[in-house]
Amino acid sequence: MMELLKRVNAKHVFIVYLIGIVNFVIVKYFGDMQIVLDRIESNKSQRDEGYWNISLVPFRSITSSIESYFRIGLEVSSINLIANVILFIPMGLLIPFLMRNPSFLKRMGVTLEATSILREVNY
Repeated sequence: MMELLKRVNAKHVFIVYLIGIVNFVIVKYFGDMQIVLDRIESNKSQRDEGYWNISLVPFRSITSSIESYFRIGLEVSSINLIANVILFIPMGLLIPFLMRNPSFLKRMGVTLEATSILREVNY
């Protein structure tokens, strides 16, 4: 795999990956534009009513996902948790290819920062 990434320009792979992340995590376009427009209108009306769909307590949704997994089994919130972990693994693998001589702490910091920014923009 390392040989393949060296042959293909890592910047281009990373740009395609980021476009996919923005599309599926932030815009949530899966083939039907009307669903996206309905979601935007729903969010606008909820915000007009004072509901912002923001969790300011760290790890609250993760804790509830883990608890629901042990109580009920694999359900939507658990699948969401697993998908979020799998979704951001490529970022941790691609970022070192974009940096020159990165230390472990620098790679970890950049990866965590990029992941945090994408998750914050999602809400």
